[in-house]
Amino acid sequence: MRTTRLLSLLLDADAIIGLHSFNLWNQISKQHRICIPPVIAEQAFFYEDKNGNRYPIDLSAHINQELSCNAEELLTFIEQFDSIFKGELHDGDKELLLLLQKDEELILCTCDGAIIKALALLALSDKGISVEKLLKRSGINKNLPHKYSEKRFRTLLKEGSIMRIQGIGLKRILKKKK
Repeated sequence: MRTTRLLSLLLDADAIIGLHSFNLWNQISKQHRICIPPVIAEQAFFYEDKNGNRYPIDLSAHINQELSCNAEELLTFIEQFDSIFKGELHDGDKELLLLLQKDEELILCTCDGAIIKALALLALSDKGISVEKLLKRSGINKNLPHKYSEKRFRTLLKEGSIMRIQGIGLKRILKKKK
């Protein structure tokens, strides 16, 4: 197993559930610093195996109560998105993106398409990582469903970058005339 630089990871609920269902959570959580805000922990409370059996997820060791945003911060953050794109982001997504913007050490591991596009819109592409790339950086090779792939992650980042160039997804800030 190759040694990797410890990452401070924020994970969305889908990534947490995926890592549990692939039986890789323990390996990843031992190699990296996992930071989960309470809003995400509430969304990732079980996973299913391929037979449909449900298993609980215990994130208590990784929940960071300090990783949260106050309502004013969140409202200000959300207002930068246009009304169409704002609707694609769930509350937990918005909080993850704001936390990522506030803390330069954090890296967000996600497979959520809207979040990945938002990374590019906010010029935070380098602060995101796919589940596949996280596994490779951790010395784990595993065939994953497309949803978790680096290829899909890069495609969605590119779509978000195009949206940014075209002025889609973010509100245009009108400068006041002096």
